[in-house]
Amino acid sequence: MRPESLGDVIATRKLVRLDDPSCEVLVRLGKPQESGHGDYFCPIQITGLGNGLIYGLYGIDAFQALQLAMKFIGHRLHALN
Repeated sequence: MRPESLGDVIATRKLVRLDDPSCEVLVRLGKPQESGHGDYFCPIQITGLGNGLIYGLYGIDAFQALQLAMKFIGHRLHALN
């Protein structure tokens, strides 16, 4: 299930594309949230590359959801590059 919003944004990072320095890429990380099913998800959004959708990375607790979100961001940026 895809989250509808980021909720509270706890971290942002601005990146510049090497092939187009005028194009800014923004990565936003939302605060981990309870899913209502006993687990947690951490919402992320990358704009300036790709579709800008909000993704939710799920884990057994808030810590794992945050870890998985950080890994996903790295993989997603590499794939979009």
